[in-house]
This record gives sequence, structure tokens and C-alpha cells, in this order.
Amino acid sequence: MLDNEYDVLRAELEKLCPESKIFKTATSSKVRASKKKVIHNPTMTSINKCNGTLEEKDIILTKWFTDRMETMPAEKYVNKTTTDYLKQFCMSYKHDGVALSIEYKNGKLERAGLRSKSGKDGTNVTDKMQYIKGVPMQLPLPLTCTIRGELETPVSVFERVSEELGPDAKANPRAHTAGSMGHKTASKIKDRGIQFVAYNVLNLKDPPYKTEIERANWATDILKLHYIDIVPFSYKILALWEKRHRHIDYKVDGTVICINNLEYQDVAGTHGKSDTGNPKGKLAWKFADEVKEVKVKNIVWQTGRIGNITPVLEFNPVQLEGTTVVRCTAHNVGIIRSNKIGIGSVIEIIKSGKIIPKLKSVIKSCGKVITPSGCPSCNSYLEEVKGANDALALVCKNSACPAQNIKNLNHFLARLGVKGIAGSTIEKLIDLGLLQKPGDFYRLTTANLRKAGITDRTAQLIVARVWMINEPEQIKDELTLQVMVMAAPAERIKVPLSLFFSAFGIKNAGREAGRILASHCSSWKEVKSLTEKDLSALDGIGPIMAKEIVAFFENNRIIVEDVEQYFDIEVVQKTGGTMDGKFFVLSGSLEGGKDKWKKMIEDAGGVVKSSVGRKVNYLVAGEGSGSKSEKAFELRIKIITTDQLEKMF
Repeated sequence: MLDNEYDVLRAELEKLCPESKIFKTATSSKVRASKKKVIHNPTMTSINKCNGTLEEKDIILTKWFTDRMETMPAEKYVNKTTTDYLKQFCMSYKHDGVALSIEYKNGKLERAGLRSKSGKDGTNVTDKMQYIKGVPMQLPLPLTCTIRGELETPVSVFERVSEELGPDAKANPRAHTAGSMGHKTASKIKDRGIQFVAYNVLNLKDPPYKTEIERANWATDILKLHYIDIVPFSYKILALWEKRHRHIDYKVDGTVICINNLEYQDVAGTHGKSDTGNPKGKLAWKFADEVKEVKVKNIVWQTGRIGNITPVLEFNPVQLEGTTVVRCTAHNVGIIRSNKIGIGSVIEIIKSGKIIPKLKSVIKSCGKVITPSGCPSCNSYLEEVKGANDALALVCKNSACPAQNIKNLNHFLARLGVKGIAGSTIEKLIDLGLLQKPGDFYRLTTANLRKAGITDRTAQLIVARVWMINEPEQIKDELTLQVMVMAAPAERIKVPLSLFFSAFGIKNAGREAGRILASHCSSWKEVKSLTEKDLSALDGIGPIMAKEIVAFFENNRIIVEDVEQYFDIEVVQKTGGTMDGKFFVLSGSLEGGKDKWKKMIEDAGGVVKSSVGRKVNYLVAGEGSGSKSEKAFELRIKIITTDQLEKMF
């Protein structure tokens, strides 16, 4: 049935039975619309973060209070005690879920969309709303408005559902929620235990509230929404919430502190552009990482993609940030030796970004420090190499090392954006003799994959993904997929020079080096012919990196020429940007996210570096910028805000 035919019939049915429950669910027209993006109005911005040590966070918060009071009427803070002016602020837990925006028209749910990185749009998930607890398909009042909040899975529900899912279970509630919302078939999330908690009501004409707390009460009492708890700000409550947050049944990673009066929030303005900048009237106080003390029972050494040998510390299972952890990285051999970490050592561990377990400190050194003499993968001799900040690493120099080969091939595909081919698949193809170097990917055929014992469907998908056919797993008709796979090799794959360069994973030369080369070279051939002297003359490429690049092309000429024949390597024309030759470092919480500013700087010809050094021209500092700001001050590097940066474009 055509869309317009469906809409006419639906309108007639609505006239006959306007109270029918069918109109309170996501209709098939909305299900079809789920393939499109939802445009968010206003933009779903983020909130500036308050990170660091407790002392650093206290300084940031105190300054934020002072700055915000200055935007309020004078009688609210002049000659007032701290207790008095703190009454102008409120607070709520910062739920760690997946952001959702729901639009209602005359009380009926019209559309719902997730938040993309830009915040301007997001995946349409209207068809899934009927399966989410706490999402009303019909509001109690015929209101036209937008309701925003978080999709989340309670911890107790996540644990139960994870047992049912078995090996398909995700690592934590947030990953479970995000993964479930990504399902193509809406009904698959029915039993996933996802719920919605609201935190904002927007685009409502003549709202019957003036403050955050009044809005929360109205949304709870009148709209019957599951709304976040908002209370007046108090340092005592802030400390109490941080102490108890790991014992509640949903995941939170901080506290959102706001100006309570909504009009005063608007007056405070935004960081950067008014339509995309983070609100100045809100600040996210981030909770400290959970720290656990464990005893090392084993040390496993693993070979990385570029040959670095990484020590992994194993210990008895321990709960950390809601998941069971049995190992963490110790980064390099230098840390093992300097801290005398052996079997029986007692260490403190945290989760970096609440995701990756890592060593925080050594409480007690114990046992004999034993380091490998040969590569764990190929048993080749290991060299000791000093890196940045004198970090000592063990390195396998064997170019034929199996572990490095698997990871390098995986890196090659990942950097080019090829999805769906796991490291285990690459390892299997190597074992079958079908894959040794990047160019071999493009000589794979369904025929030779089938001969190796791979099923026809899997063979088709592997070849389709290598040639970057979009979402081949969604193509159910085998003949259609087969035709597309056969036709794909007829055209070279278009790829930017900077991306193609970074795909080779040259040591010390990644994306930034690729971008620098792309901005100075007129062809891929020119890149390959550069000498150490040529490379060292380019801003952003030092002598060590130059040596690595030249050595790579000298030692891998045949491999590079073999794979480049399958690509149309595009060179972006130089534009003479306003930031040509300028080096930037981004630090702290920046409105819109660091990726946004990095792209803007690079598009204007600038270079974004990861650490502060003498060549850096500007440090763009947001709230929570700590040690990098201190180092920039010592080196007399200009420190600017995003507002100042924006004026430079």
C-alpha cells in the first residue's frame, strides 16, 4: 500500500473511532519513518563537566556559582550569605543512559529520536516507543510539546536479562540499552527491560511552572511521567549522593547542578553559539572513579599491533563500577620494573572512563619481577625502547609476527571504516592461507572462501564488507547480494589520502600525520617518495616520526603497491585556511564536544595535537582543564576559550 493511500484510510478510521487505542500506539507509517533521522529542535546539547580531584572540582564549582550569580538580579546575591545564594540552585542525579527526545502533538506521540554526536538530529526510534516502560503514547492532556530524558535499564533488570541472553549479554546496563535500541526490529526490545526517565519539557506554550523543581513536580503529578528527582542544592546532599550512588538501582555518573529559575537559566546564555552551545546555567559534577584493592596472582604479556609488549595483571574477580573485573593493563615494562610488580603485589585499580580497567597505584610490591625475553607470539628477541616521557617498552621487531599481523590487518580495515569483520575471522583467514597482507582482502572471492569451508552466506558477507557495500547483512535476497558482490571490484574504492596513510598503522604516525601529509602533498606517489629531510621540514612531523615513515615505505614497498591498486586515493585541494601552520591542544570539557572543534580547526588548516609542547600555539581550555593548562602557562602558550576560538575562524 502506498503511503498516501494508507494515510487516507487511517484518517477515515480515526473519524469513525477517534477513541480507538490503535491511535495511541506507533502506527505503521511511523514505523516506516524509523529509517529516517529526526531533526531536534532545539539541538540536544551536552552539559559542561566538572572533573578532576575533589579540590579541583571545588574550585570549578565555586567559580561557576560566582559567574552564574552575576547574571541574576542583584537582589539575589548582593549582601547575601553563601547559604542564601545557594538557594538559587538545584540538583539531580546525572543518569548514565541513552538520550531520547519525544515529540507530542495534541497529546499524541508523534515521533521519537535518539541523540547523535552533533545533537542536531538522531536515529528515529518511534516504532520502539510502545515497548519502553515509562513512555506514554498519549499524554493526559492534549499538549503539543517535546519531552526529553534518558533511556536506561535498571541494574536489577539488567542482571536478570543478562542471564537470559547468555553470551550475547552486554558488559553494562548502558551498553545493553544502546545495543537494544539499535535493533532493526522494534519488537526485539520488548523484553529487554528498558525504561524512560524524563528530565526536561520543551516547546510547551504557556508552561504552568517557572523553576526546574516546579516543572519536575508538574510533570510527575499532572503528566504522570517518570521524572528525575530534583532537589534544592546542598553540599551535604552532594556528598551523600556521591557516597550512595553505587547502591541505587540505576546507573549515574554524577550530579547535574542547575540554576533553578528557568528564566535566569535563559539569561545565563550558552557557551559558543546560542543554538548549539552547552547551557551556562547547568554544570555536571562528575563522581570520582571507584577504586578497588586487589592482589596480583599472574602477569600475562601480550603483543600489540605495532609490536609493543603489554603486561596484563590478573587477579581474583572483583566488582568495579558494576561489572566483574579479573584483569587490568599495566601499560609497559617500565611500570612493572619501577614499581617492582610481581606475583603477590597489592595494587589499586580503576576503570578509565568507567570502561577500561587500569592500574592506579601500587600499595605493596611483592614477588620477583619477571619479564619475557622473547615475544609471546613469535618468540623473537625483544628490544627495550624508550618512548615519550622516558616510558620503557619491550618491542618485538619481527615484521612476520602473527599477533602483529592479525592486529595490523584488523587496524587496516577498521581505519577505512570496514565493519563486521572480527579479529577472529581475520585469524581464521590467515590460518586458511587466504590472507597475509592488506591486498589479499581484495582478492578474496566467495568461491575460494567456500572451498575453505566457509558457508555461502558468510562468504558473501565477508567480500561485501571488504568492498564496503553498505549494510550487506540487511540484504536478504541472496541473488541481489551476489550481483552486488560480483560488481563491486569493477570500481576502485575512493578514500582520502590521509585516511589511506593512517590505515597502515605506521609507528608514531597516525591520523594527524596523515592529515599533515595530505595538506602538503599533491599525490600518494609524492607521499611515498618523501625523504627524512622532506618530512622533518613539515610542521608536526619530527625526526623520529620521519624516520619511521621512510623506513616503512622502504621495507613495505611491495605490500603498499599491492594494495593501492584497489583504491582511488583522493587528495583534498589545499584551501589556505585561516589556521594554516597553527597548532592547538584541546583540554577539559568543551561545548559541543572536542570532535566538533577538532574538525573545525583541521578544516581551517590547523593541527590538533594530543599533548602540550613548545610548538603548540594555543590551548583551548574548558572546565576541568587541569595539568595541561598548568603546563601551557609554564611554557607561555596562549590559553583561550571556545568563544575566543570561534572568533578566529
